[in-house]
Amino acid sequence: MKKIFKISLIVIGSIILVFIGLKIYNHINTPECIVEFRGETVQFASKDKVQITADVYKVNNTSTPWIILYHQGSYSRGEYHPIASELNTLGFNCIAIDQRSGNTINGIDNQTRIEASKLDKGTRYYHAYPDMEAGLQYVKDNFNPKTLLVWGSSYSASLVLILGKEYQTEIDGIIAFSPPALEYKEIQINEYAKSVKLPTFIAASSSEYEDAKTIYDLIQTSNKKIYAPETGGLHGSKSLWNCSEGNQDYWKELQSFLSQFKKP
Repeated sequence: MKKIFKISLIVIGSIILVFIGLKIYNHINTPECIVEFRGETVQFASKDKVQITADVYKVNNTSTPWIILYHQGSYSRGEYHPIASELNTLGFNCIAIDQRSGNTINGIDNQTRIEASKLDKGTRYYHAYPDMEAGLQYVKDNFNPKTLLVWGSSYSASLVLILGKEYQTEIDGIIAFSPPALEYKEIQINEYAKSVKLPTFIAASSSEYEDAKTIYDLIQTSNKKIYAPETGGLHGSKSLWNCSEGNQDYWKELQSFLSQFKKP
């Protein structure tokens, strides 16, 4: 009898592990979406001397708003290959940053992670924040944007809320796809959200909606929007890839938010 009970527990445990593994696989290892690269690759340094790689996608208009694009965990700036050209079409300049916490997506290796590893720098989520600050400074120094938005995916969606709090006089809006309840400098992201006063768009999958809504409710502005499909959806900015089911609905809601930043 005890043997049967033990076998039953092993079987149940295996089923649970497979289920968890599938959920992780669905979040991280979704099919890639390879498109032609139409940008320019640049490099610059973070405060701690890590060389950062980024892709710039420009519209030929000096008054065009800028969006800084930060990728999700295990990814690279390649997350935005299928997205940036569409943002150009909508009238936005973009720069997609490789943060040191990431890997490879859409055939693009995370060069900043490689450089950080050479210098024995940490590559966990919270180690990426200086790279995000460096991206912000690079855009300000090189393009002098009249309007500037920051956009994060998964862990970086939480970190852009911190940017929005700490650089609120230099940033005009925030876009956060699937922000998790991370901790940074021993402070929960929810505490940072309470100090965010900038226009904010939050997107999530249906299963992430409640957690995203908790963060959304804490943001201190009436100019905010949240979207999740009733069922399904994907984790992070890949929700917008043209190979992702339901991407048109995400684009529709995002465009509605972005319209306020476009110049007449």
